[in-house]
Amino acid sequence: MLYDTRVSSPADLLDPTAEGSLGGESNKIDLRSYWRTIRKRWPFVVLSMIIATVVAFVYTYRQSKVYEAACQIIIDPMAPQVLPGSKDVVEMGTGSFWGNKEFYETQYKIIQSTNVGQRTAEKLGLQYDPDYAAALGPNHDMTSLGRSVAAQISVKPLKDSRLATITVTDRKPQRAALIANTVADTYIEYNLDYKLEGARSAMAWLAEQESDLKRQLEESELKLYQFKKDRNLLAVNLDDKQSMLSNNLTGVNQKLTDLRITRLALEATQRVYVIEKGMIKHEARSRDLAGDAEARRRYLGV
Repeated sequence: MLYDTRVSSPADLLDPTAEGSLGGESNKIDLRSYWRTIRKRWPFVVLSMIIATVVAFVYTYRQSKVYEAACQIIIDPMAPQVLPGSKDVVEMGTGSFWGNKEFYETQYKIIQSTNVGQRTAEKLGLQYDPDYAAALGPNHDMTSLGRSVAAQISVKPLKDSRLATITVTDRKPQRAALIANTVADTYIEYNLDYKLEGARSAMAWLAEQESDLKRQLEESELKLYQFKKDRNLLAVNLDDKQSMLSNNLTGVNQKLTDLRITRLALEATQRVYVIEKGMIKHEARSRDLAGDAEARRRYLGV
């Protein structure tokens, strides 16, 4: 038996006409054959494209539309100066880069928290909105509503500024705008409550300190009086002793008065903010009613 021991050269392998080549012309793609097939079955090809287009259009049309509404707020890291010349009662930003970064990240988490979402749902009455509550099922509560609202909120800071953009997505554009504005108002009220709580805590602490200092002062005065009595040194009369007591309590009373004035100013600011927000909502509602009346007159041809 004879064996062919001839080794093919690279030129022979690349030559389609050479003996022992890999494939030759049989491996080439015949585009004309495909074109003839398409021309032969063009009605089927066109019908397939039409059906695919219609299916894609119907699927896209039946999808729920999602709208976005956005508003901007200013986040101030400065703590309120309750007592002049002393350390801030409510410590917020620390002034360093990483401290401010942590502070802003904390505020973003608060805006997207369930607590803020629950307060927003309570203000807008979303628990009574059948369209919104239906997506949560029949056994939903305010906590689940708060989580649902928080899931719709996203916060994006603006570079090199203290501004942040609150974006809310919803199936209705009007409701998305209402939720976005209400979330911003709720966050502002949360900060006011936080600052007022700090002022109230400081006032309670100072009142307690005043009571303790007064008690200690009375005990010290009594011991001093007893000491002088035992040694027949009662040269100081009662009026001088009362004057000493009054002078010692003057400083504490002054600080307590300043703190009360600061608390009243913060509470007045909160009331003004609530009144202005109510006036804005009343004006918006009046404009909506006026627009509805004008639309009805146009519809009736009056």
